[in-house]
Amino acid sequence: MVEYNGENDLRFIWSSFIISQMLLIFYLSIVGKILIQPSYAWTPGQTRDFWTPRLLINAPYNGKAEGETGWSSKLKFSFPFGVESSISTTVALNRSNGECSGDFRLCRWQEYVYGDQSYAVKISESPLGYIWDRTFYIYGADKKTCADDLCEVSYGDYGSVWFDVRYKELNKIRDTDGPVTEHCHGSTYAIFEMDIKVSITKVSIGFGKCYWQGGGEWDYWYTFNGGGHRWYVDFLSTQSPSIDNDELWAFDYRY
Repeated sequence: MVEYNGENDLRFIWSSFIISQMLLIFYLSIVGKILIQPSYAWTPGQTRDFWTPRLLINAPYNGKAEGETGWSSKLKFSFPFGVESSISTTVALNRSNGECSGDFRLCRWQEYVYGDQSYAVKISESPLGYIWDRTFYIYGADKKTCADDLCEVSYGDYGSVWFDVRYKELNKIRDTDGPVTEHCHGSTYAIFEMDIKVSITKVSIGFGKCYWQGGGEWDYWYTFNGGGHRWYVDFLSTQSPSIDNDELWAFDYRY
């Protein structure tokens, strides 16, 4: 139960919005298997605009990959009056023959202190007054391996948040005599809810709730060409390596 007076109403609403954005960013880090954190030094309250990945994909050399993700979130305040906002999006990419790529959106981030920790929180997806999306290629000098994929991109005087989808360790060996396609699917869902008591000048005017929910699904299809080839596969996830729960893969082509 949270009680606050009128002068703190807007502060509470903003804090709840920040918390919901932190949860949304955590969700996106699961979907993208990346570290969502700006790569620059911050000062309290400072804002910066960064290219922020919405979908990343690695295609095996001598093969191809398709990726698709869709997610939605709802933020709702229920007082004697109500405020509600919802957002949703779907992104798709397909690449081949060692191409690694990402769909990015220019977003505004701000440092926010919660407890004794500092967080970089995404606060806007249209910092210039309009949506600006761009696709970047992130493969390195050798398309046969994802080990030298880029971790940052830049365009139009804007850098990106730091991400890491490089090949690092062997989780699976894929050999083929004929074309093989593997489909990986994942989903997630989260709810944040808080009871509140609204009061002005110490006079209670009612009860309400702050409610946030978010969820989505994502799919990857990896096709490996025939001809007696071998790939080393790295499951890019914080989960235990398993073909059933790891969607974004990185590759090291052997022959």
